[in-house]
Amino acid sequence: MINTIFYALSVAWKEIQLMLKERGVLAIYLLLPLLLSSLMGGINIMTNAEDEAATILLHICLVNQDADGAYGIEVAKALQSIDEFGRRGL
Repeated sequence: MINTIFYALSVAWKEIQLMLKERGVLAIYLLLPLLLSSLMGGINIMTNAEDEAATILLHICLVNQDADGAYGIEVAKALQSIDEFGRRGL
């Protein structure tokens, strides 16, 4: 078991050394996620209607199997008070 962990850590250390040696790979690992997330965020904002505020509506389904208990009722009330959730018959 200890040998397995040692081998995994040694492989990880070698990969880190290779990554630090090649600056291009390091740039790709760090900059590509930033580029993709900003691109996807921009697409999300552009596809939203221009007259509306940038909101994301989430449709959720609540199954209250604790119908007689106070906890289920409080959770349902809390979810009803959140405007971003699309509500139908809560």
